[in-house]
Amino acid sequence: INYRAGQIIALLMVPLIAVVVFEVISRNSFAILQDAGFENLAQSLGLGPTLWVYDTSRMIAGVLFMAAAGYG
Repeated sequence: INYRAGQIIALLMVPLIAVVVFEVISRNSFAILQDAGFENLAQSLGLGPTLWVYDTSRMIAGVLFMAAAGYG
C-alpha cells in the first residue's frame, strides 16, 4: 500500500513545478516589458510577482514532505 500511495503523492510534483514555472515566466515577462516601457501593459496582463505562488508552493511541498515521511 505504501508503494501505491507514493505513486499517487508523487503526482503532486506536477502542480508544484507548474506553479514555480508560472512565477518564473511571469516575473521575467514583467521585467522585459517594464524595461521596454510597457509597464502598464504588463500590469494589465497580470504579469509580475504574485502573492499566492510562495504560499501555494510551500503548501504543496509540505504535503509532499509529510507524505514522504510516512513512506518507508
